[in-house]
Amino acid sequence: MKGLILFGDNESWINHSSWYPTDQLLSVLNKTVLFNNIDLLLRAGVTEIGIVVESNKKGFVREELKSLQYFKKACIVLIEVPETKCLGKAVLRSRPFLAEDDFVMIVGNNYCQINLEEAIKFFTESKAQSLVALKETKDTLNYSITVPYHDEIKAINETSELSKNSWALAGFYIFQSSIHEIISSQLGRPCEEYEILDWLQCFISSGKSVKAWFLKGYCRKIKTPRDLLETNIDLLKLESQNIMRLPYKTILSRVNPPVLIDKTAVVLNSVIGPNVIIGRNALVKNSKLENSLILENSCVREIRARDIIFTPWGYKEV
Repeated sequence: MKGLILFGDNESWINHSSWYPTDQLLSVLNKTVLFNNIDLLLRAGVTEIGIVVESNKKGFVREELKSLQYFKKACIVLIEVPETKCLGKAVLRSRPFLAEDDFVMIVGNNYCQINLEEAIKFFTESKAQSLVALKETKDTLNYSITVPYHDEIKAINETSELSKNSWALAGFYIFQSSIHEIISSQLGRPCEEYEILDWLQCFISSGKSVKAWFLKGYCRKIKTPRDLLETNIDLLKLESQNIMRLPYKTILSRVNPPVLIDKTAVVLNSVIGPNVIIGRNALVKNSKLENSLILENSCVREIRARDIIFTPWGYKEV
């Protein structure tokens, strides 16, 4: 079993803001989405990992991986593509790396708590051609997924109208190598947001098994600054008992839990919390912060703030 991580496309808010080259390098609880996904794979025993990245971002991603020694933890291959808008082309570009192996595919900027080891075990024992992670949702979607019994997906329908649907794609998939034939047969079609639905329906229409894996933990797609802030705060509250045991250091400051302060951050003469996350090498001085995210290497001075994301290049109200 191999792993394949695909970065999001160019329509992301983060590209427009010029904060970071890609959403997956933004932090949730002081760990980037990319590193969280790599760690999910490693915990599941997947140590051969391909990362599909645009050519102009490869160097930045490589340095980030080196900084936390991920090249020593796993066999990681950076797979260059001109752009990542077309999912099918990105997967086919990865074919030399994937060869004929089954693989876990993680798409885009989804932050999910998933027991990947159990999902892989279920996929292997069920002898399915594909497994799709689904998350419960109250949103209206332009597709519907039918799972009548035994976790077997029987139909995936795209509709022109938004429909109420209990389950949405979570961005985690497992495929047998037969998926490459399906992708190759559809290369002439326009690249669409949910082209993966066509792949899965082709499996189903040809009588092959597509299993559903229903997520029980937290899962959210990070598309906007509000998504990023709320994901951090949601998880901070969920993990507050464990997080508050982590060591941190403040000087002449008051802390109102829950907060997460990286051990390398400096907090001086400030009131922090509740619901504040402060990243690596950040500085907070003479400030009062609530419901805010301070990303690594940011500097916050003489500010009273609520619902703000701070970056090394400025801040954004949410």
